[in-house]
Amino acid sequence: MGNIITSKLQRSMDQAKATKYLYKIRDKKTGLYSTGGMYPGWGTKGKTWNSIGSLKCHLRQFCDYKKSSSGTNWHLHENKIPKDWEVIKIKYIETEVEHISAFDLYPEEFE
Repeated sequence: MGNIITSKLQRSMDQAKATKYLYKIRDKKTGLYSTGGMYPGWGTKGKTWNSIGSLKCHLRQFCDYKKSSSGTNWHLHENKIPKDWEVIKIKYIETEVEHISAFDLYPEEFE
């Protein structure tokens, strides 16, 4: 009985390790996705961020910060992120599909 529980737990842990999340920004009004950048464009596919940290770094440019009265710390002064933007969290599970020779992608003679 212990082995069954251990193997189920191991499978669950292996799945958790293989699970990754990707992120997009969507405009709730239009349903379009941000292309990123300081002046983002909007499209049906948009940009995908690989971590919540990189997405937050992108969003930080839409916030104004100012130094505290002591001049040592920065504090959020104004959040200019539009309220109709939402973050879409996408579950991505990496699976091995095929092995391809890297060399064969660039043969010696191009056709």
